[in-house]
Amino acid sequence: MITHHHKQSGFTLLEMLVSLGIFTVVAVFAIGSLVRITALNRQAQTLQKTITNVSSALEMMSREMRMGSKFVGGSNSVSFLSPNVDSCKNPITYTYVISDNIYKSQSGCGSYSSSPILDSGIALSGSELTMTARPGGYNWIFIHLAGSSVGARSQDQNSFDIQTGVSQRIAD
Repeated sequence: MITHHHKQSGFTLLEMLVSLGIFTVVAVFAIGSLVRITALNRQAQTLQKTITNVSSALEMMSREMRMGSKFVGGSNSVSFLSPNVDSCKNPITYTYVISDNIYKSQSGCGSYSSSPILDSGIALSGSELTMTARPGGYNWIFIHLAGSSVGARSQDQNSFDIQTGVSQRIAD
């Protein structure tokens, strides 16, 4: 009688459990890394949006204040005449007020409008806007903006503290 012994191929139960355990550990680390990268990306996007919005507001304010005339300063506010004219050929009066946001008001030709400049996702705290008269009739405006972005999650919030100075180009 001839007996044939066939070698069985395949994996044992122990080999399958070990490989499944190794795969599970690698998958947990990979998913954890992916979640962390996603959170950091969301935080970076919130920071970029905040910086872009605050920088745009500062640039607009600075440009208009440099060319303005007849400045009047108050508590966290500055009013001045713009070199631009309205449809009635009168200079436009701009007023910037800093509180929980930057509010820009403009009046001319009998009309008046006021609106916040910063996105609703940005909250100012500890900000100031001051004006100092300099020799020669030039005004110096100091703008300090401090606050934070308000993200959907507390981990996405970013704080900022930016300051700049603006000098009037043409003396009153």
